[in-house]
Amino acid sequence: MTHSPDTNPLIAPFAYGPIGKLLIATDEREVFACGADDQATNWTFTAAAPVVGVRHAHDTILVLDQAGVLTHLDPDDGGTSEVVNRESRASALCATPSGHWAVVHTDGVTVGRGDHIDTRISGGNIRCAALGEGAATLAIADGNSVSVYDDNFSFLARQEVEEPPTGLAWSDDGWWLVTLPHRVFTYSPDLAHRNVLTAYKEGCLSGGVVSPTCRIVSFRIGEKFVAIMGVEHGQLGSIEYPERKVGELEFGPHPFLGIGLGLGDGNRISLKDEEVCRTDPPPGRTVNRWLVASGIDVAKVEQELHSERSAVGDTPQGCLGVVALALMSALLLGTIGLLQVL
Repeated sequence: MTHSPDTNPLIAPFAYGPIGKLLIATDEREVFACGADDQATNWTFTAAAPVVGVRHAHDTILVLDQAGVLTHLDPDDGGTSEVVNRESRASALCATPSGHWAVVHTDGVTVGRGDHIDTRISGGNIRCAALGEGAATLAIADGNSVSVYDDNFSFLARQEVEEPPTGLAWSDDGWWLVTLPHRVFTYSPDLAHRNVLTAYKEGCLSGGVVSPTCRIVSFRIGEKFVAIMGVEHGQLGSIEYPERKVGELEFGPHPFLGIGLGLGDGNRISLKDEEVCRTDPPPGRTVNRWLVASGIDVAKVEQELHSERSAVGDTPQGCLGVVALALMSALLLGTIGLLQVL
């Protein structure tokens, strides 16, 4: 999933992903690769322009800067292996674990792998993009609609939505997660069917992502909250950052969720035992401190992993949203339990 910083100023680029070896934090032009297990900074990279996207894809770290330069870095030492330059202002990046990438530019979306460009899709006012697998390979949101393209990048379908999308993501078992400011939907690959995962009247929902289990999703609520939900069981937990703005979210290998915070900082949070780890800056750089308040129902998370309900197609539209709305309201009234200082 990717979204444009121009349309959502909360986002600090951050990457984790199912490969799970590194947490990639950012601060303006700087990139910090931290070990996922020890959180120490392994290497740093400085881009020529502000970084708008990072991803860990296959055997490379992808770094996209605002000038449209996509740099491929060695995960072990940060060495540059390939550079792709569209020479067009860029706003966002998404990629698959297999190495395919998509870059959102002012004039459309460019899709490729390695240093090879597969296709360019023209368009303006693109808010979000996501790469999938199978028959529906690419989803793009512009204005108040979502469009999907097949594995040959031919137009497949288009669906109008109620609000401008604030996030798109693909689930590996075959559905799209579409985040709107006040609702989160699951869609079939061709956009023909959808379910309401949750609805929330206050704040702004954004940046929804799907875990590798395909059962758990997470998204931001406003600037300081992260919600965790199950496809069947609704609200599973939440995380609050009283002193920081939440940036980009990305799941790692289960049970971990990665959260970017900007300023070179990020967290890895376990959905199994609520353990919270932080990225550590390289020597000589200021060590920031912050509060994290979390409340995760680990028993309910485990139940969700054994659920069999499909995310799309067998749930009456709106059914899950009613439950989630009540739980999220309680969440923001202060029911979060575990407070940690990092």
